[in-house]
Amino acid sequence: VAYHYRKQKHIVTRDSDCFVFSGSKEERVNHTMAREAIDRMTNVVKVKKRSLRILAVIGALSIYFSIDHTTASIGRHLSSLRKPNEVTSAEVKSLDDSNLHCLSSDEPYNTKHFLHGQTIYMLGDSTMRGQFRELCNKWTPNRIINDIRLIEPINPDDPEEDLIRMCSNKMGTTILFRYQTWFQPGSVGLMETKFRNFLAGSSDSSKPSVIYFNGGLHLLHLYPYYGFRLLWPVYKNIERHAIQFVRNAKLLAPDAVVVYMNSHDICEDKYKAGWATAVRNLKNNPMSVANPCAEHLKRKYNVKRRFATKACLNSTFTSDGVRNLNGRIERAIASVVQKDNIGKVGCVDAFAITEGRCEDTIDGRHYQRRVPQELNSLAMVVQQYEQIEK
Repeated sequence: VAYHYRKQKHIVTRDSDCFVFSGSKEERVNHTMAREAIDRMTNVVKVKKRSLRILAVIGALSIYFSIDHTTASIGRHLSSLRKPNEVTSAEVKSLDDSNLHCLSSDEPYNTKHFLHGQTIYMLGDSTMRGQFRELCNKWTPNRIINDIRLIEPINPDDPEEDLIRMCSNKMGTTILFRYQTWFQPGSVGLMETKFRNFLAGSSDSSKPSVIYFNGGLHLLHLYPYYGFRLLWPVYKNIERHAIQFVRNAKLLAPDAVVVYMNSHDICEDKYKAGWATAVRNLKNNPMSVANPCAEHLKRKYNVKRRFATKACLNSTFTSDGVRNLNGRIERAIASVVQKDNIGKVGCVDAFAITEGRCEDTIDGRHYQRRVPQELNSLAMVVQQYEQIEK
Protein backbone atom coordinates (compact mmCIF):
# COMPACT_ATOMS: atom_id res chain seq x y z
CA VAL A 1 0.00 0.00 0.00
CA ALA A 2 1.39 3.36 -0.98
CA TYR A 3 0.41 6.45 0.97
CA HIS A 4 0.56 10.02 -0.32
CA TYR A 5 -0.33 13.23 1.49
CA ARG A 6 -1.19 16.29 -0.58
CA LYS A 7 -3.49 19.24 0.00
CA GLN A 8 -5.31 17.73 2.99
CA LYS A 9 -6.21 14.62 0.97
CA HIS A 10 -4.91 11.07 1.28
CA ILE A 11 -4.65 9.16 -1.98
CA VAL A 12 -4.26 5.50 -1.12
CA THR A 13 -3.50 2.99 -3.86
CA ARG A 14 -3.79 -0.72 -3.18
CA ASP A 15 -3.36 -3.09 -6.12
CA SER A 16 -5.74 -1.72 -8.75
CA ASP A 17 -8.07 0.09 -6.34
CA CYS A 18 -7.99 3.83 -5.69
CA PHE A 19 -9.41 5.36 -2.53
CA VAL A 20 -9.61 9.12 -1.92
CA PHE A 21 -10.20 10.29 1.63
CA SER A 22 -10.97 13.93 2.46
CA GLY A 23 -9.44 15.01 5.75
CA SER A 24 -11.69 16.44 8.44
CA LYS A 25 -11.30 16.47 12.21
CA GLU A 26 -14.96 17.00 13.09
CA GLU A 27 -16.71 14.25 11.14
CA ARG A 28 -16.33 10.47 11.28
CA VAL A 29 -16.37 7.91 8.52
CA ASN A 30 -19.60 6.30 7.43
CA HIS A 31 -18.38 2.76 6.82
CA THR A 32 -21.43 1.65 4.84
CA MET A 33 -21.15 4.55 2.42
CA ALA A 34 -17.41 4.02 2.19
CA ARG A 35 -17.74 0.35 1.32
CA GLU A 36 -20.41 1.02 -1.34
CA ALA A 37 -18.40 3.83 -2.86
CA ILE A 38 -15.20 1.79 -2.88
CA ASP A 39 -17.01 -1.12 -4.54
CA ARG A 40 -18.24 1.23 -7.25
CA MET A 41 -14.86 2.85 -7.74
CA THR A 42 -13.06 -0.49 -7.94
CA ASN A 43 -14.90 -1.23 -11.17
CA VAL A 44 -14.11 2.04 -12.89
CA VAL A 45 -10.78 3.28 -11.60
CA LYS A 46 -7.40 2.20 -12.93
CA VAL A 47 -4.14 3.25 -11.37
CA LYS A 48 -0.92 3.70 -13.27
CA LYS A 49 1.48 2.07 -10.83
CA ARG A 50 4.73 3.72 -11.88
CA SER A 51 3.59 7.29 -11.64
CA LEU A 52 0.66 6.65 -9.26
CA ARG A 53 -1.39 9.16 -11.29
CA ILE A 54 -5.12 8.81 -11.48
CA LEU A 55 -6.07 8.20 -15.12
CA ALA A 56 -9.82 8.35 -14.69
CA VAL A 57 -12.20 8.82 -11.78
CA ILE A 58 -15.96 8.28 -12.23
CA GLY A 59 -18.25 9.07 -9.32
CA ALA A 60 -17.53 10.95 -6.13
CA LEU A 61 -16.57 9.81 -2.68
CA SER A 62 -16.76 12.07 0.33
CA ILE A 63 -15.66 10.48 3.56
CA TYR A 64 -15.12 12.47 6.69
CA PHE A 65 -13.31 11.02 9.66
CA SER A 66 -11.11 12.00 12.53
CA ILE A 67 -7.48 11.60 11.49
CA ASP A 68 -4.10 12.76 12.66
CA HIS A 69 -2.56 12.58 9.16
CA THR A 70 -0.35 9.63 9.96
CA THR A 71 0.20 6.41 8.07
CA ALA A 72 -0.83 4.38 11.10
CA SER A 73 -4.16 6.18 11.32
CA ILE A 74 -4.96 5.54 7.67
CA GLY A 75 -4.06 1.88 8.15
CA ARG A 76 -6.49 1.57 11.06
CA HIS A 77 -9.36 3.00 9.04
CA LEU A 78 -8.57 0.77 6.06
CA SER A 79 -8.55 -2.26 8.34
CA SER A 80 -12.06 -1.48 9.49
CA LEU A 81 -13.26 -1.63 5.87
CA ARG A 82 -11.92 -5.13 5.23
CA LYS A 83 -14.13 -8.20 5.23
CA PRO A 84 -14.57 -9.63 8.73
CA ASN A 85 -12.75 -12.91 7.95
CA GLU A 86 -10.00 -11.50 5.75
CA VAL A 87 -6.49 -12.39 6.93
CA THR A 88 -4.10 -9.45 7.17
CA SER A 89 -0.29 -9.45 7.06
CA ALA A 90 -0.20 -7.96 10.56
CA GLU A 91 -2.33 -10.83 11.84
CA VAL A 92 0.06 -13.41 10.40
CA LYS A 93 3.07 -11.65 11.91
CA SER A 94 1.39 -11.59 15.33
CA LEU A 95 0.80 -15.36 15.51
CA ASP A 96 1.67 -16.75 18.92
CA ASP A 97 3.24 -20.10 19.81
CA SER A 98 -0.04 -21.95 20.26
CA ASN A 99 0.11 -25.69 19.66
CA LEU A 100 -2.53 -27.60 17.74
CA HIS A 101 -3.36 -30.85 19.52
CA CYS A 102 -3.08 -33.59 16.88
CA LEU A 103 -4.32 -37.13 17.48
CA SER A 104 -2.73 -40.29 16.12
CA SER A 105 -3.69 -43.92 16.48
CA ASP A 106 -1.67 -47.04 15.86
CA GLU A 107 -4.83 -49.10 15.65
CA PRO A 108 -6.59 -49.60 12.29
CA TYR A 109 -10.02 -48.18 11.66
CA ASN A 110 -12.51 -50.94 12.49
CA THR A 111 -15.79 -49.21 13.22
CA LYS A 112 -18.37 -47.67 10.94
CA HIS A 113 -20.69 -46.00 13.38
CA PHE A 114 -19.12 -42.56 13.08
CA LEU A 115 -19.95 -42.60 9.36
CA HIS A 116 -23.69 -43.11 9.78
CA GLY A 117 -25.58 -40.07 8.53
CA GLN A 118 -22.40 -38.03 8.04
CA THR A 119 -21.66 -35.79 5.07
CA ILE A 120 -17.87 -35.68 4.85
CA TYR A 121 -15.97 -33.23 2.64
CA MET A 122 -12.40 -34.37 1.95
CA LEU A 123 -10.01 -31.91 0.30
CA GLY A 124 -6.35 -32.61 -0.29
CA ASP A 125 -3.57 -34.19 -2.27
CA SER A 126 -2.93 -37.83 -3.20
CA THR A 127 -2.39 -38.80 0.45
CA MET A 128 -5.96 -37.65 1.19
CA ARG A 129 -7.22 -39.32 -1.97
CA GLY A 130 -5.95 -42.66 -0.66
CA GLN A 131 -8.17 -42.29 2.40
CA PHE A 132 -11.18 -41.38 0.27
CA ARG A 133 -10.72 -44.53 -1.78
CA GLU A 134 -10.34 -46.62 1.37
CA LEU A 135 -13.58 -45.26 2.81
CA CYS A 136 -15.54 -45.69 -0.39
CA ASN A 137 -14.19 -49.13 -1.34
CA LYS A 138 -14.10 -50.86 2.05
CA TRP A 139 -16.05 -48.96 4.68
CA THR A 140 -19.09 -47.72 2.74
CA PRO A 141 -21.23 -50.77 1.87
CA ASN A 142 -23.81 -50.57 -0.94
CA ARG A 143 -21.97 -47.55 -2.26
CA ILE A 144 -22.96 -45.35 -5.17
CA ILE A 145 -20.12 -43.48 -6.87
CA ASN A 146 -20.60 -40.28 -8.88
CA ASP A 147 -18.35 -37.61 -10.36
CA ILE A 148 -19.56 -34.01 -10.13
CA ARG A 149 -17.70 -32.21 -12.90
CA LEU A 150 -17.01 -28.52 -12.49
CA ILE A 151 -18.40 -26.21 -15.15
CA GLU A 152 -15.15 -24.27 -15.59
CA PRO A 153 -11.67 -25.82 -15.42
CA ILE A 154 -9.67 -24.85 -12.35
CA ASN A 155 -6.27 -26.06 -13.49
CA PRO A 156 -5.90 -27.00 -17.19
CA ASP A 157 -2.65 -28.82 -16.36
CA ASP A 158 -4.37 -31.11 -13.88
CA PRO A 159 -7.83 -32.30 -15.05
CA GLU A 160 -8.38 -34.06 -11.71
CA GLU A 161 -8.92 -30.69 -10.06
CA ASP A 162 -12.01 -30.26 -12.24
CA LEU A 163 -13.75 -33.19 -10.55
CA ILE A 164 -15.51 -33.62 -7.24
CA ARG A 165 -15.76 -37.34 -6.55
CA MET A 166 -18.54 -38.65 -4.38
CA CYS A 167 -19.69 -41.95 -2.87
CA SER A 168 -22.76 -42.57 -0.74
CA ASN A 169 -24.74 -45.44 0.76
CA LYS A 170 -28.22 -46.30 1.98
CA MET A 171 -27.33 -45.44 5.58
CA GLY A 172 -27.21 -41.73 4.75
CA THR A 173 -23.44 -41.51 4.52
CA THR A 174 -22.03 -39.24 1.81
CA ILE A 175 -18.33 -38.66 1.19
CA LEU A 176 -17.05 -36.08 -1.30
CA PHE A 177 -13.44 -35.59 -2.36
CA ARG A 178 -11.77 -32.79 -4.27
CA TYR A 179 -8.11 -32.91 -5.22
CA GLN A 180 -6.11 -29.85 -4.22
CA THR A 181 -2.46 -29.46 -3.29
CA TRP A 182 -2.83 -26.47 -0.96
CA PHE A 183 -5.52 -24.70 1.03
CA GLN A 184 -7.71 -22.93 -1.50
CA PRO A 185 -10.05 -20.80 0.63
CA GLY A 186 -13.03 -21.08 -1.74
CA SER A 187 -12.91 -24.86 -2.15
CA VAL A 188 -15.44 -25.77 0.54
CA GLY A 189 -17.97 -23.28 -0.79
CA LEU A 190 -17.43 -24.54 -4.33
CA MET A 191 -18.01 -28.14 -3.23
CA GLU A 192 -21.18 -27.22 -1.35
CA THR A 193 -22.56 -25.32 -4.34
CA LYS A 194 -21.84 -28.15 -6.78
CA PHE A 195 -23.23 -30.75 -4.39
CA ARG A 196 -26.39 -28.70 -3.79
CA ASN A 197 -26.92 -28.37 -7.55
CA PHE A 198 -26.29 -32.10 -7.94
CA LEU A 199 -28.92 -32.91 -5.32
CA ALA A 200 -31.31 -30.26 -6.64
CA GLY A 201 -32.47 -29.90 -3.06
CA SER A 202 -32.14 -27.70 -0.02
CA SER A 203 -28.86 -26.31 1.19
CA ASP A 204 -29.23 -28.14 4.51
CA SER A 205 -28.80 -31.55 2.88
CA SER A 206 -25.60 -30.43 1.14
CA LYS A 207 -23.90 -28.96 4.21
CA PRO A 208 -20.91 -30.96 5.50
CA SER A 209 -20.83 -32.39 9.01
CA VAL A 210 -17.08 -33.11 8.72
CA ILE A 211 -14.49 -31.16 6.71
CA TYR A 212 -11.23 -33.08 6.43
CA PHE A 213 -8.36 -31.37 4.60
CA ASN A 214 -4.60 -31.38 4.04
CA GLY A 215 -1.92 -29.97 1.75
CA GLY A 216 1.72 -28.99 1.66
CA LEU A 217 3.89 -31.70 0.10
CA HIS A 218 3.63 -30.09 -3.34
CA LEU A 219 5.04 -26.86 -1.93
CA LEU A 220 8.41 -28.46 -1.15
CA HIS A 221 11.42 -28.93 -3.43
CA LEU A 222 14.55 -30.91 -4.21
CA TYR A 223 16.13 -28.33 -6.46
CA PRO A 224 16.99 -28.64 -9.31
CA TYR A 225 15.55 -32.14 -9.74
CA TYR A 226 12.20 -31.24 -8.25
CA GLY A 227 11.41 -27.56 -8.26
CA PHE A 228 8.59 -25.65 -6.62
CA ARG A 229 5.41 -27.13 -8.08
CA LEU A 230 3.36 -24.09 -7.17
CA LEU A 231 4.06 -20.38 -6.99
CA TRP A 232 6.48 -19.22 -4.34
CA PRO A 233 3.89 -16.86 -2.77
CA VAL A 234 1.80 -19.91 -1.78
CA TYR A 235 4.62 -21.37 0.32
CA LYS A 236 5.59 -17.97 1.68
CA ASN A 237 2.02 -17.20 2.78
CA ILE A 238 0.91 -20.68 3.81
CA GLU A 239 -0.18 -19.44 7.26
CA ARG A 240 -2.55 -16.96 5.65
CA HIS A 241 -4.06 -19.62 3.39
CA ALA A 242 -4.54 -22.04 6.30
CA ILE A 243 -6.25 -19.42 8.48
CA GLN A 244 -8.48 -18.28 5.64
CA PHE A 245 -9.46 -21.86 4.83
CA VAL A 246 -10.50 -22.61 8.41
CA ARG A 247 -12.45 -19.36 8.73
CA ASN A 248 -14.28 -19.90 5.46
CA ALA A 249 -15.07 -23.52 6.34
CA LYS A 250 -16.58 -22.55 9.71
CA LEU A 251 -18.46 -19.67 8.11
CA LEU A 252 -20.09 -22.06 5.62
CA ALA A 253 -20.72 -24.87 8.12
CA PRO A 254 -20.53 -23.57 11.73
CA ASP A 255 -21.56 -26.92 13.20
CA ALA A 256 -19.13 -29.04 11.17
CA VAL A 257 -16.04 -30.65 12.67
CA VAL A 258 -13.06 -29.23 10.76
CA VAL A 259 -10.07 -31.58 10.80
CA TYR A 260 -6.61 -30.77 9.46
CA MET A 261 -4.28 -33.65 8.57
CA ASN A 262 -0.62 -32.72 8.62
CA SER A 263 1.73 -34.05 5.93
CA HIS A 264 3.37 -37.45 5.93
CA ASP A 265 6.90 -38.04 7.06
CA ILE A 266 9.38 -38.57 4.22
CA CYS A 267 11.45 -41.75 3.93
CA GLU A 268 14.39 -40.32 2.00
CA ASP A 269 15.97 -43.77 1.56
CA LYS A 270 13.21 -44.59 -0.94
CA TYR A 271 14.18 -41.77 -3.29
CA LYS A 272 15.80 -42.68 -6.59
CA ALA A 273 17.71 -41.01 -9.44
CA GLY A 274 17.86 -37.20 -9.19
CA TRP A 275 15.87 -37.07 -5.97
CA ALA A 276 18.37 -39.36 -4.27
CA THR A 277 21.21 -37.20 -5.61
CA ALA A 278 19.60 -34.07 -4.17
CA VAL A 279 19.25 -35.71 -0.75
CA ARG A 280 22.93 -36.73 -0.78
CA ASN A 281 23.89 -33.17 -1.75
CA LEU A 282 21.80 -31.79 1.12
CA LYS A 283 23.60 -33.99 3.61
CA ASN A 284 27.10 -33.37 2.24
CA ASN A 285 26.82 -29.75 1.12
CA PRO A 286 23.42 -28.10 1.79
CA MET A 287 24.37 -24.91 -0.05
CA SER A 288 24.79 -26.85 -3.31
CA VAL A 289 21.00 -27.25 -3.25
CA ALA A 290 20.09 -23.96 -1.57
CA ASN A 291 22.12 -21.67 -3.87
CA PRO A 292 20.49 -22.59 -7.21
CA CYS A 293 17.09 -22.62 -5.51
CA ALA A 294 17.74 -19.12 -4.11
CA GLU A 295 18.84 -17.88 -7.54
CA HIS A 296 15.58 -19.17 -8.98
CA LEU A 297 13.52 -17.33 -6.36
CA LYS A 298 15.53 -14.15 -6.82
CA ARG A 299 15.23 -14.25 -10.60
CA LYS A 300 11.54 -15.19 -10.83
CA TYR A 301 10.04 -13.58 -7.72
CA ASN A 302 12.62 -10.92 -6.81
CA VAL A 303 13.17 -12.48 -3.37
CA LYS A 304 16.15 -11.12 -1.46
CA ARG A 305 19.02 -13.58 -1.62
CA ARG A 306 19.49 -13.86 2.12
CA PHE A 307 15.83 -14.64 2.73
CA ALA A 308 15.65 -16.93 -0.31
CA THR A 309 18.57 -19.06 0.88
CA LYS A 310 17.01 -19.60 4.28
CA ALA A 311 13.64 -20.44 2.74
CA CYS A 312 15.20 -22.93 0.33
CA LEU A 313 16.96 -24.74 3.19
CA ASN A 314 13.73 -24.94 5.21
CA SER A 315 11.46 -26.10 2.38
CA THR A 316 13.18 -29.24 1.10
CA PHE A 317 11.15 -32.33 0.21
CA THR A 318 12.63 -34.19 3.16
CA SER A 319 11.58 -35.20 6.65
CA ASP A 320 12.97 -31.94 8.04
CA GLY A 321 11.21 -29.88 5.37
CA VAL A 322 7.85 -31.51 6.11
CA ARG A 323 8.35 -31.01 9.85
CA ASN A 324 9.03 -27.29 9.29
CA LEU A 325 5.96 -26.84 7.10
CA ASN A 326 3.69 -28.81 9.43
CA GLY A 327 4.81 -26.64 12.33
CA ARG A 328 3.96 -23.41 10.50
CA ILE A 329 0.50 -24.61 9.52
CA GLU A 330 -0.36 -26.09 12.92
CA ARG A 331 0.76 -22.92 14.68
CA ALA A 332 -1.41 -20.78 12.37
CA ILE A 333 -4.52 -22.92 12.82
CA ALA A 334 -4.06 -23.13 16.60
CA SER A 335 -3.67 -19.36 16.84
CA VAL A 336 -6.80 -18.55 14.85
CA VAL A 337 -8.83 -21.13 16.80
CA GLN A 338 -7.80 -19.46 20.03
CA LYS A 339 -8.14 -15.89 18.77
CA ASP A 340 -11.54 -16.35 17.10
CA ASN A 341 -12.76 -18.78 19.77
CA ILE A 342 -13.61 -21.34 17.10
CA GLY A 343 -14.93 -24.67 18.28
CA LYS A 344 -14.77 -28.17 16.79
CA VAL A 345 -11.42 -27.88 15.01
CA GLY A 346 -9.11 -30.89 15.29
CA CYS A 347 -6.01 -32.45 13.79
CA VAL A 348 -4.87 -35.88 12.58
CA ASP A 349 -1.15 -36.40 13.13
CA ALA A 350 -0.30 -38.24 9.92
CA PHE A 351 3.37 -37.35 10.42
CA ALA A 352 3.48 -39.37 13.65
CA ILE A 353 1.55 -42.23 12.03
CA THR A 354 4.08 -42.50 9.18
CA GLU A 355 7.30 -41.45 10.95
CA GLY A 356 10.04 -44.04 10.52
CA ARG A 357 7.74 -46.41 8.61
CA CYS A 358 9.93 -46.91 5.55
CA GLU A 359 8.70 -50.49 5.27
CA ASP A 360 5.18 -49.19 4.58
CA THR A 361 6.01 -46.95 1.62
CA ILE A 362 7.25 -47.52 -1.92
CA ASP A 363 8.06 -43.97 -2.99
CA GLY A 364 8.88 -42.42 0.40
CA ARG A 365 5.76 -40.28 0.77
CA HIS A 366 2.66 -42.46 0.22
CA TYR A 367 1.86 -44.90 3.01
CA GLN A 368 -1.19 -46.85 1.88
CA ARG A 369 -0.70 -49.44 4.61
CA ARG A 370 -1.07 -46.71 7.23
CA VAL A 371 -4.35 -45.35 5.82
CA PRO A 372 -6.50 -47.40 8.28
CA GLN A 373 -4.62 -45.77 11.17
CA GLU A 374 -5.22 -42.31 9.67
CA LEU A 375 -8.94 -43.02 9.34
CA ASN A 376 -9.09 -44.28 12.91
CA SER A 377 -7.45 -41.02 14.03
CA LEU A 378 -10.09 -39.09 12.08
CA ALA A 379 -12.80 -41.12 13.83
CA MET A 380 -11.23 -40.31 17.20
CA VAL A 381 -11.32 -36.57 16.48
CA VAL A 382 -14.95 -36.65 15.32
CA GLN A 383 -16.06 -38.83 18.21
CA GLN A 384 -14.41 -36.62 20.81
CA TYR A 385 -16.56 -33.66 19.70
CA GLU A 386 -19.68 -35.83 19.57
CA GLN A 387 -19.05 -36.85 23.18
CA ILE A 388 -18.52 -33.23 24.22
CA GLU A 389 -21.87 -32.27 22.68
CA LYS A 390 -23.63 -35.15 24.44
